[in-house]
Amino acid sequence: MVLLAHNVKRIRIPSLSTLIQLEHLPYPSKHWQKLSLSNTCDYCDRHLQAIHNDVSTVCARCLSDRDIKLRTCSGCTLRRYCECQKNDWPQHRQMCLSSQQQHELRKLHGPHIDARHAAFERFSKKSRRIFSFLLFGSDVSQSHILLIYVNVEEHITTTSKPEFRFLFREAHIVTESNIVSLFQSRYKKPIQFEAAQTNCVRIWLVDDGLPVGLDVTNCVVECVNMQAIRRQVWPDMQCDWPQMMSRCLAEGRELPPDEVVYCTQADDQRVVDNQKWLKKNGENIVMVGLVAMGVQKNPKKLATECFVIKIDVQEETMPSPRFRRSVRHATVQTLEEIKKLYHYDLSGYGSGRHLMIQSLLVDPPRNSMRCIIVDNGLPFAKSIQLIAMAPEHFTHNYLKLSKRKVLGSDWLSSLKKLVDEK
Repeated sequence: MVLLAHNVKRIRIPSLSTLIQLEHLPYPSKHWQKLSLSNTCDYCDRHLQAIHNDVSTVCARCLSDRDIKLRTCSGCTLRRYCECQKNDWPQHRQMCLSSQQQHELRKLHGPHIDARHAAFERFSKKSRRIFSFLLFGSDVSQSHILLIYVNVEEHITTTSKPEFRFLFREAHIVTESNIVSLFQSRYKKPIQFEAAQTNCVRIWLVDDGLPVGLDVTNCVVECVNMQAIRRQVWPDMQCDWPQMMSRCLAEGRELPPDEVVYCTQADDQRVVDNQKWLKKNGENIVMVGLVAMGVQKNPKKLATECFVIKIDVQEETMPSPRFRRSVRHATVQTLEEIKKLYHYDLSGYGSGRHLMIQSLLVDPPRNSMRCIIVDNGLPFAKSIQLIAMAPEHFTHNYLKLSKRKVLGSDWLSSLKKLVDEK
C-alpha cells in the first residue's frame, strides 16, 4: 500500500500474490517467471509441482520447454497431460470412467441439472488455486480432508441459459473415516481416496442441491507452507480461516498472504486509518526527512538512502475503534539496511525481496525522496507504507515549512510536533 505527498505521482506496491508474475525483475530460476496458464506443469493436474522431485514421475520436458502444449483428456475434460506422460495414462482410466458416467447421469436429469453440474465442475477446477493457502501446509493435511459445503445462486440470463454463483456455507476438517460415515451409504463400491501428498491438501466440495452422485467433487491442491511464514513474520498470527475462505469463494480470487492470515476487522480499520493519517501528514514527513538526510548538502543521498519512521499506535475500542499514532523512532537507513523490513530472507516465498525492489527502486520517480513508515502492530506487508516525493516539489514545500519555523535543528522533535496525535 502506497500513499504519496501532495502533487506527486501515485505509486503502487504490488500485492504479494502478484509478485511471482513480475517479469522484469532478476529471478533466481525459471520457476519465478510468469507462467502460462495452458502450457506449464504448474497448472498440470497430472503432475503436481509438489511431486516434481520424484524422479519416476518428473515431466522434465514440460518444465524446460514452454512451447509444449498440454493436452486435455477427451473423456473427463479435467486432466491435462503432455506426450511424455502417456505411459502413466492407464492410472487415469478409472477416474476418467467415473467422470464420464457422471456426465451421462446428469444428462438423464435434464438440461437444468446438466448445466448446474457443469458449472459446479468448472467452479471446482477454477477454485484449486484459490484453495492454495488452506490448512497452511500443516501436518494435518497429510491425515485429514477439507470438506466444504457451498450454496448456489442461480441467475436467469437473456440467453435462457442459467448462470450459477457458488458461495461458501461451511467447512470442516475431517478424517477419511468421517467421509466414509457421511457418504458411503450413497455408493455401492467403497470410496477410494487420493493418496496424501507432501505440501498438498485434499478437498471435497459438496453442492447438496444436486442429485446424489453429482453432488460431490474432490481435488488435490498444493498449499503454501504458511508455517515458515508464520514463524518468521507473524509469530502471534490470528486466522479465522472459515471467514477467509468465504472471502476467497465470494471474490473468486486467490488472496495474498497479508490478507489471508489477518482477517480481523480491527486490523483492516487500522490500516485504513494509517492511510488517512499518512495522507494528512505525508508532506510534513517528507520535509523532515529531507532535513534528517541532509539532502541540501548532499543530494546524492536520495539514490541510496531512505527516511524510516517507526510508529506506536494506541487503539481505543469503545464506542468504536479509534487509533492514535505517535513517532517512536526515526532514522536514516541505506537501501541495504532496509532489506530486513521486507523479510528479505523469507524462506520458500521470496516475495519480500521483490516487494522491496519494486517499491523502492522501480516505482518511485528518479531521485525521489522516499520515506517508509512501519507499524509493527500489523502483519507484513500491511505494516509497511511508503511516501515518495519527486525533486521538483522539494523546494516549494521546504520553504513553506521553513517560513512557519517548524523545522528546527532537532528534526525528531519537529517531526513529533507535526504528526503525533494527542
